[in-house]
Amino acid sequence: MKPASWLKLLKDSNHAVGTQPTSGADGVKIAVLRKDLAGLGFILAAAHRLESSMHTKIGKRIGVNLSDRIVVAEIASFKEIQHLIILTFLLIMFMIVGPYFTLFRVYKGFSEVPLFFRIFLAFWYIGASQFLLEWLWSMFGKEIITISSDSLKHRRTIFGFGLARAFDKEEVQDIRASGYFEPEKPIKKYSKKFGLKLGAIAIDYRACA
Repeated sequence: MKPASWLKLLKDSNHAVGTQPTSGADGVKIAVLRKDLAGLGFILAAAHRLESSMHTKIGKRIGVNLSDRIVVAEIASFKEIQHLIILTFLLIMFMIVGPYFTLFRVYKGFSEVPLFFRIFLAFWYIGASQFLLEWLWSMFGKEIITISSDSLKHRRTIFGFGLARAFDKEEVQDIRASGYFEPEKPIKKYSKKFGLKLGAIAIDYRACA
């Protein structure tokens, strides 16, 4: 299937907009990409513009490139100042209090530390790592969608590192927008300009046996 066919499939699949997908029969699995994704509509709008341009941007967060018949959309994570301030405060608290109590207990003799306190510290550091990961994602995260002649790939990265999911074109059915929600304020003007909204992308996917 050519990239043009992928785009046509995307454009023709809007009949399911606003609906939540359900599990299909015969082993068909539902894959819903995270809502951090800028939305199917923005990619479609960019794809229309790519007919006369090798690179296009929608707002400050979304960039789409066409190279060697491959469409690549890059979406930077949305940065909400209030959320980042709270997250930074909590992260500092976790990173200061945890090590302080750990060093204090080591100085006093860690072998005498009750089991409950050891378990508490373990969960404390797990929580701190989760806050750190969320902070890094909010500051430097990026989602990359790649549409080629034989696959659709979705990758979440921080500093270029991250997990990716690839879907074989032979196993993908009914690519559609799903679960619309109110766009963030900085993007509202672009959603009005293109007549689009933010949302998750859903597909029916039959995993290979």
